[in-house]
Amino acid sequence: MPFVAYNRTRLSDLVQNELDPAVGYSRQDINVTPAGEVTMGAVAFRAKDSANTKDTPYALLTAADALVDTNEFAIVFGNEYSCKDAFTPRAIAANQFNAVAFVGKNGALILKERLVQEYALGAGLDEPEFEVLRELLKSQGIILETTL
Repeated sequence: MPFVAYNRTRLSDLVQNELDPAVGYSRQDINVTPAGEVTMGAVAFRAKDSANTKDTPYALLTAADALVDTNEFAIVFGNEYSCKDAFTPRAIAANQFNAVAFVGKNGALILKERLVQEYALGAGLDEPEFEVLRELLKSQGIILETTL
């Protein structure tokens, strides 16, 4: 059977179910600290804090030491304009955002695990660490379902 490349150009390649996809309750404009190219399904994080606003930038997950319950996680799926398979975030500017992501604050969000897992393993996490990430996302209202 030939290998078929996985498409990551449509939002449906990442989203399995959302409470109201037309509105996108879990979608949020965010700032990602520019650090090169960002692909759909990238995991970003920032410290949880009751004082956090949408202006607090997220950093891309690059190591397992960020997998703590004191961090808030986001699954990035595009630049400030639309869903993108890959993009380079522009510099952070006041009152502007450079990415859009699922943050999961409103629950009822189910994502396909393949792109998130592909990113996490490529960022240096191993399988047990990915399972920790899965549980942290679940506690935040983002459920990763197995992708066939």
